Amino acid sequence: MFDVYRVQSGPSHISVHKTVEEKRAPTDESVRLLREMERSARDEVIKSIKVANTCMEVVLHKKRDYLSAITHYLCVFNLNGQQLTAEFSADAWDDTEKIAIGIRDAIAKQVSNAIMLQVAKSVRDLG
Repeated sequence: MFDVYRVQSGPSHISVHKTVEEKRAPTDESVRLLREMERSARDEVIKSIKVANTCMEVVLHKKRDYLSAITHYLCVFNLNGQQLTAEFSADAWDDTEKIAIGIRDAIAKQVSNAIMLQVAKSVRDLG
């Protein structure tokens, strides 16, 4: 849209042409539709991903060190035929939840490292 503004300064006048752009904030309805389309697209991408059958076997070994009051946990597990280990140590007065979270984090680190190593190899092989 074009608007003409007249600016008068003394006996003469100047015509100025100025383009006025109208900017509107998104409405609640357009934001809702955008979010719905994003969710739908994400769901379609997730549906298209095929994950092979994954198997995991776990054995947890607990060893107490009575001199230092520390308990060492060694988790040995198989992930798709590959044997991995994760270690975690906790004080004797730590509660069960803190120990479980620590063991979980140690296992998660090893699993994610193994997975990302495979991903990096496959990406490198692609070119």
